Amino acid sequence: MDHTNQEPVLVVNPLTNRHINITPMFRFLNEVFEGELHEVVKQLNRTIEMVVLYTSDDMRGTDEFADNMLTLFTLRDIFDCMEEYKCEKHK
Repeated sequence: MDHTNQEPVLVVNPLTNRHINITPMFRFLNEVFEGELHEVVKQLNRTIEMVVLYTSDDMRGTDEFADNMLTLFTLRDIFDCMEEYKCEKHK
């Protein structure tokens, strides 16, 4: 599918009240995951597992680690709530 002439998809960022074009983000995700959009959630789950497995014990108790994990879980949950990204086990 040729996306070069595709019109931008603008949404309002509720934090800045500015319109942003989200087309590049979705195009990137589609290309990286070759149309298998449920793989986004699976990749985020694998990333969470790797971060937990390979983070040293002394780092796990820090605020930075907690913030990073919250960010990863939130991203995963956001994508998992969108029907086209929903992981197969959650459908």
